[in-house]
Amino acid sequence: MGYFAGLGAGKGWSTFNFILTPKEFQEIFDGLTYAFIKTGTRVENDYIESNKKDIFEGYEIFFNQILIGQTALTKEKAWSIERVIRVSVTDNIDKVSFRVCENEKKEILPFKVLEPTEPVINIAPFYLSWSVEQEKMSVAYFDTKGVIGLQLSFPKYVSFNYSDYVETSVYKTAELYDILISRIKEISKKAKVETPIKLYKPNFWISTNAIQPINQNRYLKENKLKIQ
Repeated sequence: MGYFAGLGAGKGWSTFNFILTPKEFQEIFDGLTYAFIKTGTRVENDYIESNKKDIFEGYEIFFNQILIGQTALTKEKAWSIERVIRVSVTDNIDKVSFRVCENEKKEILPFKVLEPTEPVINIAPFYLSWSVEQEKMSVAYFDTKGVIGLQLSFPKYVSFNYSDYVETSVYKTAELYDILISRIKEISKKAKVETPIKLYKPNFWISTNAIQPINQNRYLKENKLKIQ
């Protein structure tokens, strides 16, 4: 990437966890100027941006087969579904440059790497972790069994030379990040999770329409948890 971001720059990330239905997830992008892009991985040489339809359909599959699906998937199958919605968002595709890849003989390889010239919003799953023994609930851990929704993340600061840090509020994508969160909050509320012991308030938001289907989640049912 063209910058050094977030925790790597010692300045942290802004994050927002949420659960929306597939229809709602698509609707929060309505009327906005944006592009989905793959970062942190190699892409084909003819790649410019990810197809929006593929991302929205990918989230619908992720929601139906992983979040509320009742059939256990192999790790390989689950990853093939999940990797589609692990994507980044930019407000302008023109802010993305590409670096071609070469081998030791300086021969051009059939793939390249994206290098955004400004910070991007990252989308990835978030996880609910519940310990009966410790009576502790968190969304801060990577517990694949408890995958429950999506997280938006955006660096608070970036560095283009590994020394001078720039606050990301000056970039247009920061405005897009704030708009997306505002739209999610308009149709959502802070979640509460009922356990056999007590009621918890972990750090995520959920839409009214997502409450009923998400309570079919296998991790919730196995641990006698219910989202309110």
